[in-house]
Amino acid sequence: MRKENWDRKLRREQLDRVFAAWRTVGHSGRPRSGWIRQIREAFGMSTRQLAARLDVSQPTVVGFEKGEAAGTITLETLGRVARALDCEVVYALVPRVDIDTIVRERARYVAEKHVRRVGHTMRLEDQATGPADRERLVDEEVQALLQGRLSRIWEDRP
Repeated sequence: MRKENWDRKLRREQLDRVFAAWRTVGHSGRPRSGWIRQIREAFGMSTRQLAARLDVSQPTVVGFEKGEAAGTITLETLGRVARALDCEVVYALVPRVDIDTIVRERARYVAEKHVRRVGHTMRLEDQATGPADRERLVDEEVQALLQGRLSRIWEDRP
């Protein structure tokens, strides 16, 4: 395996270790009413008091809480509220499964697509292959894709 591929694989493994903890929390870890309301209430703070800290109206704070619960609040607004609550916004994109699995599944998808195209041409030329040969060709193509430039597996849409 080329050094560049080893480096990429190591980076994927490192990211996956970080993401492992996040996956246990996942989307379901966010309270239904949102973090703003949960933290504000845990502090014993009213919406009027938070509004005063933010220099906005009380209905605006209620709007912020509803927007966060609905997933429509902006990161800028969330950051502003977080600072008023002496909190930090932690923002992350967490792959649902480990990165290596995503990369391998995509490489397999591309390989299967390629082998199907080649197989169609071979059938037209009366040189069809059996299922075992097709599977072997897919496995070989997956390995070639994983050892080459990974950007090739993302060239087209699934």
